Amino acid sequence: MLPSPAVSVIIPTYNRAKTIERAINSVLNQTFSDMELIVVDDCSTDSTAEIIKKYRDERLIYIKHDKNRGEGGARNTGIRNARAKYIAFLDSDDEWFPNKLEKQMPVIQESDSKVGIVYSHYIMQYEDGSGAHLENTSIKG
Repeated sequence: MLPSPAVSVIIPTYNRAKTIERAINSVLNQTFSDMELIVVDDCSTDSTAEIIKKYRDERLIYIKHDKNRGEGGARNTGIRNARAKYIAFLDSDDEWFPNKLEKQMPVIQESDSKVGIVYSHYIMQYEDGSGAHLENTSIKG
């Protein structure tokens, strides 16, 4: 049996043939490699499954629902199959910068047990090129 990875990355997806490859590549190309990637296909009817099945990376685990369970159902399937202590979510139409996990994992691993979530700034970009940038902020509570 393989040792548990430090983090399980979960990508829930449904009919995202146009964007799933970019999302998967952004995870597999992370500078932090002690992870598994769980892609949960929520019964897509487009070519999403065929795109995912092309990958031969042993870190990628592909699960396809036999019926549509919604995004929450896909996330829960990913959680049930995760082997790591920590979980990170990525939507299938998004992508990560290559060092996202490298920067976030030490923060959560070195924090006390009261920390329940770690997040970072993000850049939102639409197909027309417009978008917005959300800077890092602290949320306490």
